[in-house]
Amino acid sequence: MSERFFDQLVANGQPATLKVYPEEDHSGTVLASLPDSTPFLAQQLR
Repeated sequence: MSERFFDQLVANGQPATLKVYPEEDHSGTVLASLPDSTPFLAQQLR
């Protein structure tokens, strides 16, 4: 589902970044994504 949504965003000219954590299940991605999500959120909250 996420990859399809990402493809639709890109096809419509929207800026998008997709990070995939293939070794993790749904709940495991929360911790695995911290190195990516923390800087992203910090940038958004400036």
